[in-house]
Amino acid sequence: MTSIIKKELRTYFTTMSGYIFLTFLLLLSAVYFVIGNISAQSADFSGVLTSIAVYYLFLIPILTMRLFSEEAKLKTDQLLYTSPVSITDITVGKFIAASIVLCIGTVITFIFPIILLLFSDINLMLIVVSYLGFILFGLSLISVGMFVSSLTENQIIAAVITFATVFLFFIMDGLARALPADIMSSLFFITAIIGIFGIIVYDSTKNKAVAVFITLLFIVVEAVLYFIKPTLFEGTIAYALQWFSVFNRFTNFQRGVLNVSDIIYNLTFFIAFIYLTINGIEKRRWR
Repeated sequence: MTSIIKKELRTYFTTMSGYIFLTFLLLLSAVYFVIGNISAQSADFSGVLTSIAVYYLFLIPILTMRLFSEEAKLKTDQLLYTSPVSITDITVGKFIAASIVLCIGTVITFIFPIILLLFSDINLMLIVVSYLGFILFGLSLISVGMFVSSLTENQIIAAVITFATVFLFFIMDGLARALPADIMSSLFFITAIIGIFGIIVYDSTKNKAVAVFITLLFIVVEAVLYFIKPTLFEGTIAYALQWFSVFNRFTNFQRGVLNVSDIIYNLTFFIAFIYLTINGIEKRRWR
């Protein structure tokens, strides 16, 4: 895995992608620091991090678009996959390399709250919690971008799809408020989710009987709950979308709210996408 990390870091800093990412991250940090702290005479740096995070829409695709798509385009993926290094090590190594670049940029931005600390009283705990959320949010989006990159050999397509996916995470709370909250709509939504879950189970196990059994079991549970207490399904769509909103978890950190559940959620989120990336590559590898 170490060799993969070194290879990816070398690529980031022998091409423009790493420099572009770091330059824009630091430039945006400086601009919002001047506007949000210096000009506004405010010691709240968490607002700067929230503003910068919006630009993950563009920064994360830059960081992740080439991770796997470039290998596929140059036909070096087969050499990589037939090497002694496992697919898991390759995937985790690429993820760690991209995460290191993100962390390098984040650490450099520490200069701005340090400046605030020298000239004003600041809430150190709020800044620490905000930075933790900023990094976890970035890692979650990196895992999504890496997964998308593993699906195509075209870097531009990978970047566009990653942009669209990240954008969806940003507007998910708005979608939750706009979608219907009635019981029947919620039932259809939950049934669709159960169906998707059944497909994932089948794709992972290749056992149709197990997938059908699990799907039917969840549908039966859903039906029983509906007949016992139908009101349980009111507003389920909004609740589900808000629960899946990684951006919603990020805003908790920016308010200084440190919940173990939010940390576990982010860790589970990017581990799940790393698993999906590994699983997808393994399936294509043996076709």
